[in-house]
Amino acid sequence: MNTTLESDASVHESLTIAGLAAEHVSPPVRKCRHSIVLIPGMWCTAKTFVPLMLDLSLKGYECFALSLEGHGKSQSWKDLGKLSLDDYVARARQAIAVIRRLSGDKVVIVGHSMGELIAARIADLEAMHVVAHIGITSAPPRRVLMGFRAMLRMPKYIGAMVAGKAFKLSSADARRLLGNSLSEQETRDMVQGLVAESGTAAFDITRGYEVKKIACPALLIGASDDAITPRQRPVAKRIGAEFKEVEGCHMLMVGKSLPALSRTMHEWLRCRLAKAFRTDL
Repeated sequence: MNTTLESDASVHESLTIAGLAAEHVSPPVRKCRHSIVLIPGMWCTAKTFVPLMLDLSLKGYECFALSLEGHGKSQSWKDLGKLSLDDYVARARQAIAVIRRLSGDKVVIVGHSMGELIAARIADLEAMHVVAHIGITSAPPRRVLMGFRAMLRMPKYIGAMVAGKAFKLSSADARRLLGNSLSEQETRDMVQGLVAESGTAAFDITRGYEVKKIACPALLIGASDDAITPRQRPVAKRIGAEFKEVEGCHMLMVGKSLPALSRTMHEWLRCRLAKAFRTDL
């Protein structure tokens, strides 16, 4: 374990869990007994979540974020381009089992974009071990359409998807689809942090990835100006989740949208998991 940052006594460290690169933030005072596990979206890694994790830690949450198989420093026994969404689910489940042993309790699982499809599948498969689920600007599951702006820009990547090759979003497309309401500096930082994605996993989304209604309390958070996945209410209906919207673009955990996202998550968790919070503070 390598401690990399402290913020108001929150401790941030980078580590490896079941072969996956991970980020871990411990709070100054733990107020919720359930750890939060975050799954990043397409082209992203666990580091994307660090600012959000630090903010949540100051509200009393212990947080873990996982880089998907083949992303960043996460190990992979397959070529990245050949990895499917089910491959991502299987490896993430292994890591979450380790986190549950470390934390000694059920977890809250959070997914962003493509990571929300993975998180929703895990919340269904691991229903006995997931106490709540939060999705952030979900990628479209089966029978939910992608946004019009994404439909115009994504065809250029179809070749890589069909061939099962790794591909990276162009800087121009990243700006227009992911960070369309970010500042210039925030956009540059975001683009710099993006990594290659599996064509097979992306094609799974294009063909339609099935998700089911989730047994535990669930919340889906949409963005007011999401250029790539604007149809969030139908997704919430599909998984049986409550729906809330935060002002911002697809990358709600970046820039000025982050405080509102963190506050929305915290207020919902305090309401739905009231018995999991310490009352002596």
